[in-house]
Amino acid sequence: IPCVPWQSQTSGQYQRRVHGYMPIFITMSAQTTANQTMGLVDEKLGKRKKGHYGPPMGSRCIIFVDDLNMPAREEYGAQPPIELLRQSIDQGGWYDTNDCHFRNLCDIQYVAAMGPPGGGRNPITDRFLRHMATCSITPFADETLELIFTTIMDWHLDKDFTQGVKVLSQKLVQATLELYRTAIKNLLPTPAKSHYTFNLRDFSKIIQGVCMSKAAIYDTPDKFVRLWVHEAFRVFADRLIDDTDVGSFLEWTRDMTEKHFKLKFDQVFKRIDTNGDGEVNTPDEIRSLMFGFYMDKKGQIYDEVQDLQEMRLRWEGFLEEFNQISRKPMKIVLFQYALEHASRIARVLRQPGGNVMLVGVGGSGKQSLSRLGSYACGYDVESIELTKTYSVENWHEDLVRILTKAGTGSTPLVFLLTDTQKKEKVPTAWPLV
Repeated sequence: IPCVPWQSQTSGQYQRRVHGYMPIFITMSAQTTANQTMGLVDEKLGKRKKGHYGPPMGSRCIIFVDDLNMPAREEYGAQPPIELLRQSIDQGGWYDTNDCHFRNLCDIQYVAAMGPPGGGRNPITDRFLRHMATCSITPFADETLELIFTTIMDWHLDKDFTQGVKVLSQKLVQATLELYRTAIKNLLPTPAKSHYTFNLRDFSKIIQGVCMSKAAIYDTPDKFVRLWVHEAFRVFADRLIDDTDVGSFLEWTRDMTEKHFKLKFDQVFKRIDTNGDGEVNTPDEIRSLMFGFYMDKKGQIYDEVQDLQEMRLRWEGFLEEFNQISRKPMKIVLFQYALEHASRIARVLRQPGGNVMLVGVGGSGKQSLSRLGSYACGYDVESIELTKTYSVENWHEDLVRILTKAGTGSTPLVFLLTDTQKKEKVPTAWPLV
């Protein structure tokens, strides 16, 4: 099944709800091995009789394999984890690697999801595919995307928003769709810009960001449009590496605002016209457009930053409080670029499933701002201590400790991992399943 943003999550949620079925979830990666795959299945199945293993009597086991075609090929072109799954279907089980007896697997079925080959994904052997009923999902038409996201926006704006804001629902989706199509057409990946890859997840993240608004705060079309532009810049422009690309994206956003919302872009954003020329047409000016939960004392309202000086004082207060309680106080200067990045980090962390990849040269403040942004959100930060004798076993122990704290603690947790802590290639997808 070609990958779509909600494909894996939807399959997993459906399997959990069906009575009489026990789900097992496996996420493949390029480092996944046959032994890891076997271990994930064997540890969930119980013994029925000698040599026979399966789910509790009266139920069936559904094994959901995500990113099926990610495992790397070995010397002769085979993918060992997939060959193991094929053997379990062909022969009804596999051999135990400890005592070499055959383990018959009873009452199990497979559901798998994968993207088209390419970009690290490999073709799947026909010997495995012949056992599967293949369902291919074609790219969605614009009308379908518009219907999906307009329904979401209509549901959100029905929460006591003013009529002037409610009528923007379909216009916002149309503007986002055209901006998304323009970005994937013009912002193409190159060796220097290999991360310029956009998909429907980026489209949905803009809608997700807009849905953080509340009716009492966003009562005018102008402010709602400023929120939409901010979310578009956070999702797309934060990935761009030079002012030329950011300037182009700003022009596209200007065109979409005037085309779909019928509003004058410079009039809507006149507050951030820092050079006083009557136009907001430079990356430096649009940088001043920021939204966040941190301006609200209770941290519940996602609102626009009206006063940069007040914002600076708020973050300096967070830094002072952090230094008072931390065993490793941070001595950093919160200039505007630092405030912008801290705001971006805090925004992502407050979203469901929010994960951040920070790219920059060493010593640029990535760790410090991550800790500060986490503290501003009220989150704890956990990391690992790398030593000369640090091994994969230590990594697994740290993961158990961190995940246990995340699952049993009362405070949300941020796991901070840096590139210098990557000692060797470790199949992180396996222990996290």
